[in-house]
Amino acid sequence: MRKLLDAHGNTLRIFHYDEVTDRAVIQMHTPDVDPVLDQNQRLATDGTKGDFQGQWGRRIASVPINIYNGWRAEMMKKGIYFDKPAKQRFLRQKLNDGSWRKLRTSPGRF
Repeated sequence: MRKLLDAHGNTLRIFHYDEVTDRAVIQMHTPDVDPVLDQNQRLATDGTKGDFQGQWGRRIASVPINIYNGWRAEMMKKGIYFDKPAKQRFLRQKLNDGSWRKLRTSPGRF
């Protein structure tokens, strides 16, 4: 059984009761990614195409830390986390994948 205890900032506090053991109670903090995804949607449709006005560079994505940590674990398993070119290819592949499009803040391919 899961029950939302409260929502504070970008963090949800969830009460988890394990019915299988009938004893274990675990409290978890799960980052709420909806504010990041909403901000990404606004940036993707604001007409700037991710350009920073008068500054160098452009924003192509904003990845919530819990998603990045999952990707990092995947890179570590593949042994590519410390290999910069392989890490860049991995991240480029993830950000160009349509299933992660809500992370993108600008159009096109990376």
